[in-house]
Amino acid sequence: MSSHFHSKFIEYTRNMQDYLAITASGTNLIYNHKLDQIELYSFIYNTELTSSDVARILNIQVDTSSEFGEEEIVEERDDAESKTDYFFALLKERRDLFEEDYPFIIENDYHSIKLKPSLTNKQKIYIVLLCSSNLKRFKEFQKDLTNDFEKISYYSFQNKFGGIGIVKEFGNNEDYDENKTKDKIISLASELNVKPRTDVIERHISTYSTKDRGLDLAVWSPFKDKIPNMFIMLVQCASGANWKTKLAENRKICTFLDVNKTILNFGFAIPFEFSNFKDEFEFLDDIESSESIIFDRSRILESIKEENVVDSFQIIDKILETNFHYE
Repeated sequence: MSSHFHSKFIEYTRNMQDYLAITASGTNLIYNHKLDQIELYSFIYNTELTSSDVARILNIQVDTSSEFGEEEIVEERDDAESKTDYFFALLKERRDLFEEDYPFIIENDYHSIKLKPSLTNKQKIYIVLLCSSNLKRFKEFQKDLTNDFEKISYYSFQNKFGGIGIVKEFGNNEDYDENKTKDKIISLASELNVKPRTDVIERHISTYSTKDRGLDLAVWSPFKDKIPNMFIMLVQCASGANWKTKLAENRKICTFLDVNKTILNFGFAIPFEFSNFKDEFEFLDDIESSESIIFDRSRILESIKEENVVDSFQIIDKILETNFHYE
C-alpha cells in the first residue's frame, strides 16, 4: 500500500464523520439515496444497525415536547415507526433485487442491517459503486473512485457486448496510445470506419487538449466489408450527484465524426440504483429524454464477473480493518 494512499486515508479518517453527516441535497434521489445512506453507515462502521439507528441516521424524530398531549405523542411515535418500517421494507426489496451480489444481511425477524462477514469481489464492487454514488463523502478518494467506476463500467459493457463486438475505453483508462484528444478522435473514426470532421476538430479542439469530449466507452460490432453501417454505442460514465448534467454528453463526440446518427446508440453508466422496485426507473422523464440505454447499479452488477477487480478494493479493505466506532 503506497504512502500516498496512507496519507489520503489518514485525512479521510479526520473528515469521515463530517462526510457522513452530509444530507441528500443535490441528488434528489428520494428513496434510493436514503437507502445508500443507511448502507454507508453499516459499511463504514461495520456494525449492525437497528430501527432506532436508522431513525437517527435519517433524522426521523419524535416530538415529545410538552405542548403535545399523550395521544399526539403516541401518533408521532407510530408515524416514526411506520417510516422506519418502510425503509426496511425497501432495503429488503433492494436485497431481493441484487440477490447474492448484495453485501448486507437484512434480518427478517426484526429490523436490522449489517455487512456480511466475508465479501465476494462482486459484493466489493457493489460497495465501490455505493461509494462512487456518494463522492462528497469520500473527497480524498474522488479521483480513485471515479477512475475505478469507469473501469467497472468497462468490465460491465465488455461482459455484456464483448461477445458480439469491440469495447474500448476512451476516458481516464483509455485504450488508445494517443494522448491528445484530436489524435484519439481520429483513431476512433478509423476504427468505426467513418471520416473524422477534421475542419470541426481543428476549430473546436485545442492541440494540447486531452479531454474525453463526453465519451468514456465506445462499443461497436464491425463487419468484414468495412462499411460503417453497424451497431455502435457511445457511452458516458457519470458518478457523483451531478449526473443529470451529463445525460447528453455522450452526443458531443458526434460533432467530430461524419457518422449516420440513425445507426448510433447511446449508453449512460451510473453507480446509483435507479429502480423504484415497480419495474421502472426513478427520474423516468430525464432518462427517457436522454434516449440512452441506462446501466445503473443493478444492471452493472448483473454483467460483472467475480474476477473483475479494481484498485478501490484497498479503500474498502482499509475502512473495514480500521474499526471505526459508531456511537
